[in-house]
Amino acid sequence: MPEYDVPQAGSNRTNPGKNVTCLDVGQSYVMFDGTETPAVGLASVAFARGTQGSVDGGVTFNMSGDDGDAEIDVQVASINEDANFTTVATLTPSAGSPDTGNAAYTDIGRSAFYRLYMSAYSGGAMPIVVAQR
Repeated sequence: MPEYDVPQAGSNRTNPGKNVTCLDVGQSYVMFDGTETPAVGLASVAFARGTQGSVDGGVTFNMSGDDGDAEIDVQVASINEDANFTTVATLTPSAGSPDTGNAAYTDIGRSAFYRLYMSAYSGGAMPIVVAQR
């Protein structure tokens, strides 16, 4: 998956790094697919939170496959600029069976943009994280 601010297809030709997916109710979006090179400071591509709809239960982030000690921050912003993102939760892998290496968080806020940020890592596989509305 592209990292934060990497140019993507879309209508923003001035800054193609600001072309982002809009995540609406009933959709999911893979934010980390496990092929990225894990490192502290790695930020995922952002997505725009779509309209709320009548059955909006927020955005749920599901992490799996963290066989090390990676911690992934869920960050939000009202403007899609690196300096505007702030952490609202940290996905820390479960150490217990049967869900070892998994974590989940549901954000019921109404921020316009979301991204992930690797805040801790010293070894292990790159986890997979999917956002679901």
